[in-house]
Amino acid sequence: MGLTKRDTACVRRATAAGDGCADVSIAGDGLILREWTDADVDAVMTLFDDPEIAYRLPVASLFDAAAARDFIERAQQARVAGRRLQLAITADGREPQGEVMLNLESGSVGYMVGRAYRRRGVAARALGLITRHAHGLGFDAVTVEAELDNLASIDVARRAGFQLTERAPAMVEDKGRRYALHAWVHRMDRP
Repeated sequence: MGLTKRDTACVRRATAAGDGCADVSIAGDGLILREWTDADVDAVMTLFDDPEIAYRLPVASLFDAAAARDFIERAQQARVAGRRLQLAITADGREPQGEVMLNLESGSVGYMVGRAYRRRGVAARALGLITRHAHGLGFDAVTVEAELDNLASIDVARRAGFQLTERAPAMVEDKGRRYALHAWVHRMDRP
């Protein structure tokens, strides 16, 4: 099930609990993207407590139960405030395999897939799904940022139809590491 106009309105505006906004669920390409729930704490710990993930993403290096609960709570708050959608990538709506994120203010997306689920096309399919829905929400251009040495992420972006831009890279400093994030863009097809 994709986002309806009503769901889009719920996602794009700040909402209060119990206001009738449905949970966001996006299905296609053999995947179901769904919101994180409190029942996902163990799965979040397993997915994010990975040195590769900690190196590339601004997450805690020791991703324990407290960090997982905080992550889920912040994801839920960001959705309610209409700032960001952070969705668990699943095959069947149950066990998370990773995450896709859509910044509802900028149209930028991000993704990560747990070690056990890599090299199966999960990231590219999930990125394709969230990108199509971002276009459906009205974003003409959807962007991904990646380091040039992150070959796996660049491959995912290319397979999902993203192209490297000529924009100057964004310089980021995180956990004592300074690096350049290069922008990749996916533009909405026009009839």
